[in-house]
Amino acid sequence: ETYEQKRKENLLEMQAKEERMRQMFVQKVKDKEAELKSAEQQLHSEFERLRRHNAEEKREMDDKKRKLEEEINLFNKRKAAVQSQRAQTERDNLAAKKPGRK
Repeated sequence: ETYEQKRKENLLEMQAKEERMRQMFVQKVKDKEAELKSAEQQLHSEFERLRRHNAEEKREMDDKKRKLEEEINLFNKRKAAVQSQRAQTERDNLAAKKPGRK
């Protein structure tokens, strides 16, 4: 009878220990899930911050590119005007130097 009593006690003790271990495992899983969820949220926040920063930099670069293209176009127009003016001046000078003209 004492053997049977000890066996039942051991069985109950083992079941209680198994239940505690299961609860600890479930708690560890929940803690790890919460930790991973937090890390995921942090990564998502960082990704969004970098995405916004990249979009802003792209806008700035596009604006600088547009301004540079405008400056290049303006420079080319001025250059063409100066070249045209020089060519006209040279033609006028040649015409003035031709004999028979006064």
